[in-house]
Amino acid sequence: SMAGGAADCQFWHRNLGIKCRLHELANKRRISVTGASKLLANILYNYRGMGLSV
Repeated sequence: SMAGGAADCQFWHRNLGIKCRLHELANKRRISVTGASKLLANILYNYRGMGLSV
């Protein structure tokens, strides 16, 4: 449903933000856009075939 897709997107947006913040704390610098994109791609790859709406 539309609401389910929006909830999925909100979850992954929040999840990526947390992981980017952890990267920043560990490395004392912000993650690049390319790095964040690769991080999200790697996370979502593990959930392929599960019907996520992103």
